[in-house]
Amino acid sequence: MNTVKGLLSVIVPVYKVEKYLKRCLDSLAAQTYRNIEIILVDDGSPDRCPEICEERADADNRFRCIHQKNKGLSGARNTGIADARGEYIAFLDSDDWIEPGTYDTAISEALKHDADVLQWNAIDEYENGRSAKWTELKEGKADIKKDPSVFKNVAWNYILKRSLIDRCNLRFYEGIYTEDVPFTAMLFLNSNKIYSINRYFSHYFIREDSITNDPKKQLKRIEDSIFIAGEIEKAATSAGKMDEFSYILNFYVKASVKRDYLWKIYPPDLDKFRDTFPEAEPYIKWNSKGLRLLRFLIYSRYDRTAKLLIMLHRMLKKIKNV
Repeated sequence: MNTVKGLLSVIVPVYKVEKYLKRCLDSLAAQTYRNIEIILVDDGSPDRCPEICEERADADNRFRCIHQKNKGLSGARNTGIADARGEYIAFLDSDDWIEPGTYDTAISEALKHDADVLQWNAIDEYENGRSAKWTELKEGKADIKKDPSVFKNVAWNYILKRSLIDRCNLRFYEGIYTEDVPFTAMLFLNSNKIYSINRYFSHYFIREDSITNDPKKQLKRIEDSIFIAGEIEKAATSAGKMDEFSYILNFYVKASVKRDYLWKIYPPDLDKFRDTFPEAEPYIKWNSKGLRLLRFLIYSRYDRTAKLLIMLHRMLKKIKNV
């Protein structure tokens, strides 16, 4: 599809978010950047989301709707990419929201710094009203070799050039969870320049019924993360960038898998924790006396006591978040 110079295409996958969708759409309608198209991909949502999307498109010609059978988050984003006409692309999840000047500032800064990708900071928003800064990006060119923390494993806190997507044939892996990680990793592998700005624009809403909080799906998430680790390692090796990507791979993917075996499944699988990606163990932070005790118990194979400590830690964390 031919791109329109200066146009920004914002892709919003929509599925079972009737309660939160208006807030997301209102934040997009309030954008001060006017050369924008907002593509709402109704991914076969069974609630009133399709009607809400159509109502918004009828009222505001910056919005348009695509309706499809359910393909999952990745499939919906890929549909949006195929339909987008913008020189720049952005993604926003339909239960999240952004600040009014987000895209105006992002486009301006991307042009100013000739960036393929322009990223910004985010705030975690919880259903109980609590909020917390999630990222601490500093202003400047993102160089993962000098500062690996500039890599954020999400797809909704940046804009990127459509030409980068086309040049590298980038798409989201379908049928997996944690789909943002390999997509963003490929951006870092293939971009000529990624630039960060120290602005808190994105509000990431964490709800109890979201994919990322469904314990029934955690084993599938772990299996997908193991697959993702292999894909990133293969791509980084092929690009000759394994040295600079080793931290990304170990901290964001492999260590995450190990942590999930402790904290995301019930009961904790201590054998899988010990045996899977042992090279990533140094990237796990045991930053309290209780966690350091837990590490000792796990590697000394006092499994029964370790599991009791893990369950106690989970209970205390849950109470704290209430």
